[in-house]
Amino acid sequence: MVIVMMKNKLIMLTICAATMISVLTVNEPLKVRAASKENIENKIESNKSKISDLESQKNQISKEKSNEKSKLDEIQSKLDSKGEELAKSQQKVDDYENKIDVVQNKISKVESEIGKLQEEIKNVEDEIKAKEKEKLEKENMLGSRLRNIYKTNYTEKMLAVLLSSRDLSDFISKFANFSKIVKIDQGLIKEVESIQEDLKKNEKELNAKRDTLNNDKKQIENQREELKKIQDEYLKERDVLEGQVNELKTLENEKNNIVNGLSDKEKELQNQISDLSSFNENLRKELDQIFANINSNSSSNGVISKENAGQGFIAPVVGTITCDFGPRTHPVTHKQGFHTGLDIGVSFGTPVKAAKGGIVVRAEYNSVYGNMVIIDHGNGVQSLYGHSSSLSVNKGQKVEQGQVIALAGSTGMSTGPHVHFEIRVNGQPVNPKNYI
Repeated sequence: MVIVMMKNKLIMLTICAATMISVLTVNEPLKVRAASKENIENKIESNKSKISDLESQKNQISKEKSNEKSKLDEIQSKLDSKGEELAKSQQKVDDYENKIDVVQNKISKVESEIGKLQEEIKNVEDEIKAKEKEKLEKENMLGSRLRNIYKTNYTEKMLAVLLSSRDLSDFISKFANFSKIVKIDQGLIKEVESIQEDLKKNEKELNAKRDTLNNDKKQIENQREELKKIQDEYLKERDVLEGQVNELKTLENEKNNIVNGLSDKEKELQNQISDLSSFNENLRKELDQIFANINSNSSSNGVISKENAGQGFIAPVVGTITCDFGPRTHPVTHKQGFHTGLDIGVSFGTPVKAAKGGIVVRAEYNSVYGNMVIIDHGNGVQSLYGHSSSLSVNKGQKVEQGQVIALAGSTGMSTGPHVHFEIRVNGQPVNPKNYI
């Protein structure tokens, strides 16, 4: 927006200046040239001041940009360092995650073995119960058989067996069979008891193995918990680092935005400076043309030679030179620039005299030089008298050397009563000391 407004303003000023020159030159050439010359000079000086201000702003922005860039570099350096720390921390977290996975696999295997053992123990317990039942049944059967024998008169039982036998051999055979049945029953009971003992022994071994596995599982679980605690510490460290990295990234984005904004402002100011410089260049060319026109319309078109330098001019006032011709810091704007004349300190109301005879081409107020007079002396030479309190001549008036043309003052851009005295040759300011 600022650039567009500046460009529009410059275009309007150029159009106005061109229009004034083209229209008024036809009717009042001398008047227009003098007015246009001063307007252009003032505009050039004004633009120089603006360019100086813009350069100062640009330099300040460049410093700010450099400072912000340094801060950004520092943030990026910290970000790189924290990024490396975060990567290492994450690697530790991942390493412990892998260790925990390995331990968890061990726990799973142990739990699987414990499950199998538990199933075996259950099967053995079921077998023990079955054998216990079988043993009980056989004991009951044998007991029932023996009880029946003892309930019956044993002598009578044996006598009945004897009487029912065909012979002694048959009796012995029957008795032997009975004894054999009893022994078989007793053998079965012992066999069941033996199997029971084996099963109980097996159960005991399985329980011991299960207890061992449970202890192993507990140790592995403790190992897993220790690993988990260490991993949790690294997780906390990682989370802290992630927070720091995120904060640094936020700062990085903010600084990038600031640097980019300053770069944009820097470019904007440079564009304004370029526009003003280009505009000033055009104004200088126009000013050169105006002075060329003034010189071409003077009573003589010659150029002052070195032999004539320092002759024919007098000082406009008698006083102290407070500011010499050349580079200086402006007393009002405090900007560095070039002083195009001499400042001669005098009292208010001191008569200002024409340094040489000629035609008054301008006698009016100017925002920079205040009440000012420009006299054309011919031969491409003009003199300027600025900051007067009042003027004593008019445009187009012919004046003689030493004639009072104004009274000294402090109008325009001035800090005290003095006379700003300029001499221009072919449009270029020269040191008045060489002519008076």
